[in-house]
Amino acid sequence: MTALSQDVTVTQPAAKAEKIQLAFQLYDWHAKHFDDPAQAAEHAKVLKQLQCEVATVQHNGHTDVRCRTIVWKSLALDSVEQVQQWQAWLNAAGFETLYGRKPQKGVKSNGQPHQEIVQYRLTDWKSQHAHQASQMGQYKAIYSALGCETQEVDHGNHKDLRIRCPDWLELELPTHEAAHKWQKFLQDAGFETAHEH
Repeated sequence: MTALSQDVTVTQPAAKAEKIQLAFQLYDWHAKHFDDPAQAAEHAKVLKQLQCEVATVQHNGHTDVRCRTIVWKSLALDSVEQVQQWQAWLNAAGFETLYGRKPQKGVKSNGQPHQEIVQYRLTDWKSQHAHQASQMGQYKAIYSALGCETQEVDHGNHKDLRIRCPDWLELELPTHEAAHKWQKFLQDAGFETAHEH
């Protein structure tokens, strides 16, 4: 996809409010095989722009591009179409992605039936404590991608991230296990949730 080879803006913390946030993470190393060295180089270039750890290995007539990012990062995008394009690219490359949206009753994502939907809202402000800067970056990437309002507040020797999501939003997930993991994460953070199978 040539559109994905453009310069990438990875935001940590998230960019302007008018941008749509897409969070991504690939905790364990994942390899993608390429027969064409130019395609492998292009793929590695995009991964480096996304601030991932990247390693390339040539063997048996092809190139493996390995990558990971153990922290959640986010992309600030201009349209839902860009979100869908990047989400498809990241998922094909092995990444877990998060994108909160308004409820889409009966709508298929990228022409495919969704498998699992978790709906959520948090009507009152709630604080998440971040004792390390990296933790704050992760919280901001996740909650901004979920479509929540966020405010960073100094609180003594650490910062708090205040979050709120007054309207119902939803998160489409690929498996039942992933849906339960994120539903529990949201419930533990004080959100109301509903899970559609």
